[in-house]
Amino acid sequence: MLLKVHVIFTMGLCALVASSLDSEAIIGIAIIQSIIVNYAIDQLGHRGGVRIPRTHSPTGALITGLSTAPLALLAKVTPIYVTAVALIGALAGLSHLLLDSMTENGIYVRGRRRAISHFRFNDNALNQAFMIMGVAMLLIALIIIR
Repeated sequence: MLLKVHVIFTMGLCALVASSLDSEAIIGIAIIQSIIVNYAIDQLGHRGGVRIPRTHSPTGALITGLSTAPLALLAKVTPIYVTAVALIGALAGLSHLLLDSMTENGIYVRGRRRAISHFRFNDNALNQAFMIMGVAMLLIALIIIR
């Protein structure tokens, strides 16, 4: 998937989950996490244009996502908010893998590449479908919080 699709889809998904906490601050942090986690996974997880297990595996994506937990300092620093921010970060990392698992290069599971389907990373219809889903989830999250 294209990086912008990862970011938009993850923004929507994480904002929707964050909206259940009834906190605009957590939704804002979820949006920031979506950007940071997706860029980090792609910047740290490619060598010569090829995905590597460092961040394109469940463990790597979880660690990358959980590393954004200090963003909770931007909101209320209570155990529930720190936990929520950490879990939303983990969700951001795993959503990146979900989208990459749809492509022909897949993701790494136990050291081997696995793919749910084998679309090209730049398949226009697939990228548009996930962007639309991301925007829809983001709009729903914003409606819920209002």
